[in-house]
Amino acid sequence: MKRDIERIHEKTRVKLPAAVVDFYTQLGWGEGFCSKTNPNAHYLVLNSPEAICNSWSADFPHNFIPIGSDGAGEFIVVSSTGECGLLPMISNYKEDYHFVAHSFDAFLGKAETGAWFEAANS
Repeated sequence: MKRDIERIHEKTRVKLPAAVVDFYTQLGWGEGFCSKTNPNAHYLVLNSPEAICNSWSADFPHNFIPIGSDGAGEFIVVSSTGECGLLPMISNYKEDYHFVAHSFDAFLGKAETGAWFEAANS
């Protein structure tokens, strides 16, 4: 896994935040709803390191890496600072970016509760 993470950095020139690296190291990647009990939970697709490298392009806003999608046309993007949000797959413009959380852990928490589009305070 360490080499896979290094490949992402080599391709994108953006360093993944430690929380994202830890998640991938411990749990890997995959997809599904973020809660088995909350009907409002968001669907989450976390791509493999290879898929991350294949979906990234120089057109992405500076410092952002697409690590997956919501399964409905939005990239899940993370910045080197740890900020997470959504970016439409049909455009890679910074002005279309939707901030969700200041950290990957907070992003996952909002995914579990279905709060990606609530007012951002975390």
